[in-house]
Amino acid sequence: MIVALCTMIAASQSADSLLVRASQVGYLPNEQKVVTVVGTATGPAVVRQVSDNRVVMTVPCRTPKLDVDSGVSLFSLDITKLRKSGQYRVEVPGVGVSDSFEIGPNVFADPLWMTMRSYLGQRCGMAVSLAPQFPQYHYDACHVGDGVFDKSSGKEGSKPTPGGWHDAGDYGRYVVNSGISTSTLMWAFEQNSKALSKLNLSLPDHNAKVPEFLTEVRWNLSWMMSMQDVDGGVWHKETTAHFSGFVMPDKDTQPSLIIGQQNEPHKVTAASADLAATCAVGYRVFKKYDAAYAKQCLTAAERAWKWAIANPKSLFTRNPAGIGTGGYGDENPADELLWASAELFRATGKAEYNEYFLKHVNDWKPYLSEKQIPGWPEMTAFAMLTYAMSEQKITDTETVKKIVADATRMCEVLTKRSEENGYLVPLSSLEYGWGSNGHVSNQALILEITSRLAGRPEFRQTAQNVLHYLFGRNTFATSFVTHVGVRYAMNPHHRPSGADGVKEPWPGLLVGGPNSDGKPLPARQWEDKQGNYKANEVAINWNAPLVFLLACETTERGVKSIRR
Repeated sequence: MIVALCTMIAASQSADSLLVRASQVGYLPNEQKVVTVVGTATGPAVVRQVSDNRVVMTVPCRTPKLDVDSGVSLFSLDITKLRKSGQYRVEVPGVGVSDSFEIGPNVFADPLWMTMRSYLGQRCGMAVSLAPQFPQYHYDACHVGDGVFDKSSGKEGSKPTPGGWHDAGDYGRYVVNSGISTSTLMWAFEQNSKALSKLNLSLPDHNAKVPEFLTEVRWNLSWMMSMQDVDGGVWHKETTAHFSGFVMPDKDTQPSLIIGQQNEPHKVTAASADLAATCAVGYRVFKKYDAAYAKQCLTAAERAWKWAIANPKSLFTRNPAGIGTGGYGDENPADELLWASAELFRATGKAEYNEYFLKHVNDWKPYLSEKQIPGWPEMTAFAMLTYAMSEQKITDTETVKKIVADATRMCEVLTKRSEENGYLVPLSSLEYGWGSNGHVSNQALILEITSRLAGRPEFRQTAQNVLHYLFGRNTFATSFVTHVGVRYAMNPHHRPSGADGVKEPWPGLLVGGPNSDGKPLPARQWEDKQGNYKANEVAINWNAPLVFLLACETTERGVKSIRR
């Protein structure tokens, strides 16, 4: 059954059912399976098979404990021993009944398809339609003219800047956020290429020689390269002067401006290093499928690298005069430079990149910690992990051992937090900030990679628990991904969803999630309101680690099941 087509049944269920919270997508047969129960049971729970209402398991209930982040008492109901594929529901006497959920090897296949195809819905510069599956979601070509140089770019006139993804709920395109988003998706492909190369996304520009997953990635990567100047430096962003209202993309007719930092040399170190790193990954993943494009990526990467190390303090810290769109300012691009050196070394094996990495890696001690969760301003973890994953023969093995050891300690902390959290997530009470769902997804990304590097399968289980949290086993008994699950976020801060006249939002979008903003009970600080951009906006960099996680948990068989 396609998850996106599940009927919204919340209104027909007892309100008590919301107190027995399962993953609305389901569970893999051999993973840990936990259902969260809010309240006190009056007897043992039973698991029923939906097809015939037969009881297949009886489970004793525990005494509830206070979950400090949500302020309610709850307990975990472990149904791990149930491994047979099928549809089930859990009944807890005195509390309620869960939504039905699936156990099976392909439970994450449709969410993977949905979340990756959401990038088609973010495309800039072309007419977009999510047909044939979702024909109601479409818009005409937007922002089709050349990018116009803002005075902060140091240039006059215009240049072609085709393509790219709208960054979030707005229609801007930002190099630094594109860097982590595009690279995360390509890392997902590198680690799961056998499965992802078969993913059919129904793209209008599909080339049989290139997997559709990479075709979508290329739409944004090519735009990033168009933001590179002839000297190798990269401008910061391309946006209108101010955010548009809630209109469809093709109705946003303001000039699209190429924006840099106001002072010489106008291009930006962080953006240039991000392009260098991302294009280095692009070279690695595309060379098997399109050698010419891969070479273009490597050329752009090396030119951006040379400019960045020659201009290590060209900073974008605030918007230039007359610009009111997203800032994405960064006062210290040292982590982006380290990341670029690691990705270029992994791509080419050249000594100069290895030497730079080893010269600067000890500026970070420890190399990794739970305070270094990836995000557009914090790329240290990507630098360390890509170096550790490098296949190059001259990799410093002692440094790799130290990186893996620090990553392991980091993941032990995250796993302990997860075990102590009522909803089994590694978020600390202070980490329910803007985009907490993206943050926890990146925690899970680190857990998945370290599980492989260190041979620690329990880290993977912690990552899987993050998926279940995002898909409804949370304080709100609601999936944070549009069109995924039984009951999902309906009002994201996303202009096409608010302007298209369609009741339901565009599919496959991960909303930002609880944002305490200094308030108590941080896990409760979310509302499904379009106007609340601090808790309900969507963003390409939040969807990307979710795609990464789903790719890691989806079998080749599962991917085949969603070929349209």
